[in-house]
Amino acid sequence: MNSAVQGTRVPSQSQLKDAREDRVPNKTKEPKVKGELKRQRAFLLEGRGTGTGADYRPFIQIERSGFQSRGRSHLVFNETIGRFHHLLSDLELLIFLWIWSLRPVDCREQFPLQVYEYDPAFPLMKTKPRGTAEIAGSLGLKHPQITKTNPRVMTTDFLVNFRDATLLSIHAKYLKEIEEGPERAHQLRSIERTYWGDRKVRHIVMTETPFTSLLATRMMWAIDGMKWLAKDIDVNSILDCLSKTPSEA
Repeated sequence: MNSAVQGTRVPSQSQLKDAREDRVPNKTKEPKVKGELKRQRAFLLEGRGTGTGADYRPFIQIERSGFQSRGRSHLVFNETIGRFHHLLSDLELLIFLWIWSLRPVDCREQFPLQVYEYDPAFPLMKTKPRGTAEIAGSLGLKHPQITKTNPRVMTTDFLVNFRDATLLSIHAKYLKEIEEGPERAHQLRSIERTYWGDRKVRHIVMTETPFTSLLATRMMWAIDGMKWLAKDIDVNSILDCLSKTPSEA
């Protein structure tokens, strides 16, 4: 006699096997997860993402054996501020040069977003600005996590300070990645946009489209020349080169 209750579906052997595998931790992922958690904790203990001007320390920094974004990463020295900027792609470099041509007071790249509501960067706001965890919940989205109990710190590509005390936050992304990227990428941008909206900071998404091909080619030529000569890439030297570049017809 069939022991199954009539009207119920008995799982197959393969389904039972899959269910057992789902309950077993993925041992191959454990070292990677532990490594990422260790790095994030180290970044926070080092004070990355804090300070201004020459004292600012980007949350994500270029390490030749470490993090790489799409394309090439660049360390660009800024004599005015007195430190190197860590730029994770050619697009970030293009945008950074555009930012600096506006003569800002400061430009902080790879700026970390507060996970929870306490935000030392905005201590005088009457209403406490929300952190990314609360914002994600209010939008019905899942917050990035390293583990179930350890959220991943999100970052904004650029936070720019101008002389009139206004701020501008910039998310850098290639146009194709915006148009063809996964839904999850759109969700993360929504969290980031809402985060800066809470802080009354204008937030924009910038792609490569505002930059002419001639300008980009000349800029890369100048940078590659400095690398070939084993010189530090200096923002003023690049801007001087770009100022001599004629506009495309």
